[in-house]
Amino acid sequence: MPRLFSIKNALFLIPSLALGIFIWQPSVAQDNELCSFAARWQGGQISRYTCTARVSGAEVKAYLESQSGIELVSPLRLYSISLIPNDTYYSEQTSYLNQIRSYEAWDKPMSDSLRPVIAVLDTGIDINHPDLSPNIWFNPWEVPGDRIDQDQNGFVDDQYGWDFINNVPGGTPKLEEGWIELAVQHGTIVAGVAGAVGNNAQGVAGVAWKARLMPVRVLDSKGVGDTVTVARGIDYAIRNRADIINLSFVGSLSDPVLEDAIKRAYNAGILVVAAAGNEAAVGVDMNLVPQYPVCDDGPNGENFVIGVAAVDAADRLAGFSNYGSKCIDISAPGTDIYSTQYVNAAEPKLTKPYGGYWSGTSVAAPLVSGSLALLKSAYPTYSASQLRDILIASGDQIDSLNQQIYRGKLGRRLNLRQAFELAQSSNFSAKSPVIVAPLTGQAAYVSTYDISGEQLSRFLAYDPRFLKGVNVAAGDVDGDGQVEIVTAPRQGGGPHIRVWNLQGQLESQFMALPENFRGGLSLAVGDITGDKKADIVLGIGPGGSNLVGVYNTEGYRLHQFVPYDEKYVGGVNVAVGDLDADGFNEVVVAPAGTSRLPVRIYERTGVMRREFYAWPYTFRGGVNIAMGDTDGDGMAEIALGAGTGGGPQVRLFNRDGKLLQQFFAYDSKFRGGVNVAVGDLEGDGASEIITTPGTSGGPHVRAFNARGEVRTQFFVGDTKFRGGLTVGAFH
Repeated sequence: MPRLFSIKNALFLIPSLALGIFIWQPSVAQDNELCSFAARWQGGQISRYTCTARVSGAEVKAYLESQSGIELVSPLRLYSISLIPNDTYYSEQTSYLNQIRSYEAWDKPMSDSLRPVIAVLDTGIDINHPDLSPNIWFNPWEVPGDRIDQDQNGFVDDQYGWDFINNVPGGTPKLEEGWIELAVQHGTIVAGVAGAVGNNAQGVAGVAWKARLMPVRVLDSKGVGDTVTVARGIDYAIRNRADIINLSFVGSLSDPVLEDAIKRAYNAGILVVAAAGNEAAVGVDMNLVPQYPVCDDGPNGENFVIGVAAVDAADRLAGFSNYGSKCIDISAPGTDIYSTQYVNAAEPKLTKPYGGYWSGTSVAAPLVSGSLALLKSAYPTYSASQLRDILIASGDQIDSLNQQIYRGKLGRRLNLRQAFELAQSSNFSAKSPVIVAPLTGQAAYVSTYDISGEQLSRFLAYDPRFLKGVNVAAGDVDGDGQVEIVTAPRQGGGPHIRVWNLQGQLESQFMALPENFRGGLSLAVGDITGDKKADIVLGIGPGGSNLVGVYNTEGYRLHQFVPYDEKYVGGVNVAVGDLDADGFNEVVVAPAGTSRLPVRIYERTGVMRREFYAWPYTFRGGVNIAMGDTDGDGMAEIALGAGTGGGPQVRLFNRDGKLLQQFFAYDSKFRGGVNVAVGDLEGDGASEIITTPGTSGGPHVRAFNARGEVRTQFFVGDTKFRGGLTVGAFH
């Protein structure tokens, strides 16, 4: 029998007589109605002049401009501190948002293009709410109302989520028979706490101002749902690539169907956040009386669910909140929360777009979900488990502020400032993901994985009918502090270069050569021009001219050179790295096709420094190439893999062409070649050598240290696939 879940024990309305004063603080320059002006006098003195009831702004301006001693007259502009949002009701939120130090996290640089998705599994979200609509998740592949499932995700016309109560498109609230006001409002309240638009001069500020909110309706208008609707909602969030799932409801019985769904989300790299639940009198110890889904962790200690308890403004456990060391990972404020509300003009009870003061673990959980989204936006290379561990470990210790019975059962209290500090520390330094794409025989899906094989993202780089393979590389090509993925079609595809963020959103694209070129392009990323931005270095594939070109993200060719004799048309592979720690990258090239040509090292100016042979002169199978600092000495090494027809041997060379190490990445009898990348998967300053099999090989990713010792290995996608994989990383 399906288990029932309810919001009844997750949210309360605490009335308050003091509504406070609404404060509006503009965070950007604004004209003071052209009434006040700044004037700069000869000699540098600056003065302020303002109109009066008798003297207009225009008269003030005309008078100032007529004075011979004044050099410049300009309308007076007003400014305010940028990290304090200008939302109308922000004064109602300052207590709990200051408590978690959100304003200090908002002051950190965030990417406009990296917008994590929070799936709000609840009673529905008001997608037309002015403070939510810009952040509502949108399925661009669906055409509304045509009754066709364009994206083939199993849900017809699901542009704005899905209603699993009625099995219809759209995750918006419904006023069904017997509806309860609190229940109908619940999902919109939760969504606003996590991700209302911030700093937009209206309403409230969510924790993650730019998160995308996926509406998934799994609870009815009385606030009740069951195992089936919740499990289906979780699967929908998985299928549509949510980053975080928020579950602000609770039930008293476990259910294997729900447990399996949560496990699937965990295995998909999704962070599941659940409210601890409330009791009418005093919260219960869930070590003794477990509640679900908050207690649905794995059988071997896997942290499937981030359990959230509620505390008051003094960091004491809220009297209604459940607790327990086995289920609670972190605490967050859960009293007097102000948020967005569902509006239905036809119902007198539903006409206020904002309100409070809400209390419950239901509103504590989305503070955690929004915080995770904020962290993920700033650190997109971190895996779900890393983000979870950072948030949990960085909180404030509050045991001493609570009664003995609660100590050790509340986790730490959420602290966003400290979370960002920990994320930036050496203990959690940026780790490169493993980036893979098919070599041939499959659609051009690019996937990223962490060192454990946990998938971080997956996206389609080109037309799904293109099956010729994709080369991948990674680096900060636009100087925004975030790593981008660059893709280039292999032989048989056009010269179409695309730049993506790590979540698979397209940022820029260009044609590097005439559109009819089909020779394919090899690819590397690194700063060649010295402007602190990684450039895109392309090697022409088989059949084209023997050329290496350096491009920026707009497709402007900055530099080019011919690495081999102009008669050679077998294609070149390229890599970029700083071989001598002088602060300038070198370009290393190797023959891609059948030849006896050496590996060559070029200065960024195109002047050849050195050449050497990677294999005996008789080998003519081509050479795959990557560069990175594998031993942590600040100088890059050159990693080479045999091309098609060669064994799976990897060789590591220094800047002088001296062989440092060699090993077989796969069975020595394999003759499909081996592709290589170099990236710091462990965040320890020493990059790993990452390998994937070439043509006819399975989807087996392996990573080695500079001594040839295996650091990790895993399979990706369909284990029966034998088309080979290309691989990339950043270092």
